[in-house]
Amino acid sequence: MRWPTPIRWILPLALSLAAPASALAQQPPPAHPAPVMPSEVPAKVEIRVQVIRATKGGAGVDPKLSSLAATLAKLPFDSFTLVQEESYRIADGAAVELPISSKRVVRLRLGSHNSTEARVEVTYTHEDADPVDMQVSIKRNRAFLSVLKGGDNGALLLKIDVGY
Repeated sequence: MRWPTPIRWILPLALSLAAPASALAQQPPPAHPAPVMPSEVPAKVEIRVQVIRATKGGAGVDPKLSSLAATLAKLPFDSFTLVQEESYRIADGAAVELPISSKRVVRLRLGSHNSTEARVEVTYTHEDADPVDMQVSIKRNRAFLSVLKGGDNGALLLKIDVGY
């Protein structure tokens, strides 16, 4: 049997077009690049603690606190002095104590950290009062500022920087 002329050239053309498609279907899909992971999370976190005395009727901002001047200006005090500054490098679960005076201690414990934030437990003890406990999440390479003790004439501020 002889095929009509159009079918004689259409059938081979259709078969030739179908062959590459079936060959492509059998090839494995192209490899995808590895997903971009957030920067590595180190085992330890750098924690810098600043204890600041804030009072009314004082001399302005301590030059060591100049980077905080805009933030401190929002508080109801006009004098800010850096009382103490310490840096620690600690792992999850580790704790450090920062004596502020013979009666006051700040205890910091790094609960955990990941690629975006660190969870820090802060305990402020004063022998004349009940302890104050806080759990704060501090974004990576950011800081947290808290009033430890306040009064009409002044306050103690605690600034915690977390870096990793």
